[in-house]
Order: sequence, then C-alpha cells, then structure tokens
Amino acid sequence: MVNIKRFLGIGKFEFNRHHAYRFDSLIWMILIPMFFLVEVFLWKSLFSASGQEVVNGFTFQSMTLYYFMAHVTMAVTSSNLDRMISYLVKTGKLIKFIIKPINFFHFSFIRNTWRSLIRAVLYIPPLIIAGYFLIPSIDFSYLQPHYYLISLILAGILKFNYIFMFGLFSFWLKANDGIRILRQGIAGFFTGMLIPLSFFPQPMQEIFKFLPFQYMLYVPVQIFLGNFNPNQIHQMLGFQVIWTIIFMFITFALWKKAFAKFKGVGV
Repeated sequence: MVNIKRFLGIGKFEFNRHHAYRFDSLIWMILIPMFFLVEVFLWKSLFSASGQEVVNGFTFQSMTLYYFMAHVTMAVTSSNLDRMISYLVKTGKLIKFIIKPINFFHFSFIRNTWRSLIRAVLYIPPLIIAGYFLIPSIDFSYLQPHYYLISLILAGILKFNYIFMFGLFSFWLKANDGIRILRQGIAGFFTGMLIPLSFFPQPMQEIFKFLPFQYMLYVPVQIFLGNFNPNQIHQMLGFQVIWTIIFMFITFALWKKAFAKFKGVGV
C-alpha cells in the first residue's frame, strides 16, 4: 500500500530539487527541441537525396513524427538512477534506507516516477512548439495514442528496472562510469533512438525482437504511429510485461546479494 504522505513528500523534494537546478532544466528545454530540429533537417536532406517518398516504410512525415515521439518517450523514461545508487553506495549514505522504515526499491521507483512527471511537464511543451513548425500535416486517424500511453507506462517501468539493475553493479565496482556509458550507448543504439530499428538488416531485426531494448522506445513509438495491428499491439504489450517481470526478478536477486555485501561505509 502506497503511503500517500510519503509519496507527496518525495514529490515535493523532487520539485524543490529541479527548482534549485532550474538552469540545468532550462538548458535541456532548449537542447531537446534543437536535437529534434537537427534530426528533421538531416532526414529531409536524406529523403531529398534518395529521391524516394518512402524509405524503409517511413515517409518524411512519419519520420519526423517518429523522432518527435522518440523524444517524448525519452523525456518520460530517461533516468540517472544508476548514478544516484553509485553515489549512495560509495558515500555510505545508503545506510539510511536500511535503518529507516522505507524500502529503497520503492523509494527509488516513486522518486523516478516524480522525475518522469516533472520532465514531461518541463520538456514536452517546448518540443510540441518545435513540432508545430517542423512536422508536416498529420493524419490523426491512424494514430494510437491510447495504446501508446499504456506502452509508455510499461516502457518506463521496464527501463526503471533495467537502470536500477545497472546501478546495483556499484556494490562490486570501484567506479561504474564505464558501465553507465555502456548502458547509455545501448539505450541510444538498440532502443531505436538514434535510428529506427527497421533500417537494420532483417536478421538483426529478428534478433531485436527477443531482446528487451526495443520495448523501451521503438515499440511504443511504432504503436503510436499505427504501424501495428491490434493483435501485434497486444503481443508487443505482452512482451513488455514479460521483460519487466524478468528484470524485476534479476533486480531483486541482485539487490539481495548487494544488501548482504553492503557494510554502510561504502564499497
């Protein structure tokens, strides 16, 4: 049962934190639309150079909408939770979650949820303004926003467990900067953020179906774009649930071992 007072208290803490670092938030409010602008002009040049209206199943319109929704999805699901865990472990401050009646996993999930909400409020409106000017006319009839919302929530929970798992490696590593960079590289490349996964060779696309990464971004965006039929959507949502459960089991197992290792004085 969620303690409402604790939930709101963590939310207030996160709001105050973002307010204290409002300049950082302002920078990202500018950078995200700029990234989108660069991607739009890049793909506009590539479509013009190819002389084709459809490239790997994408028109220029659907490509711009793909990157727009990819940034929306990233704004909601991105997290630096692994860095926070590393800091708490190495400073020994994780001890407060052991001596106080609060579950660290639950605290991290609630804190991550508030951060997602705050990022959505801060970063999506500037992106919408940029999209208004950059995205060609949209046919809303084929979009699936309701299924996208469900898939987005599942992607957020899946990615939270994935990043939490990477954060737990801090209990065994003296420095986890390298593994965090690896995690970020995987997230950028294999989730479809840098380039849609349909541009990869077909054998690789088949492999991606059995890996968790596309379910963190590519699948939710493709669902929104209406590129899956109802049966495929249900199948994709099912895979998201399965991968979330798998990572939860892995995370809980690692946390049990990490908790046994932790001595409260850093690693």
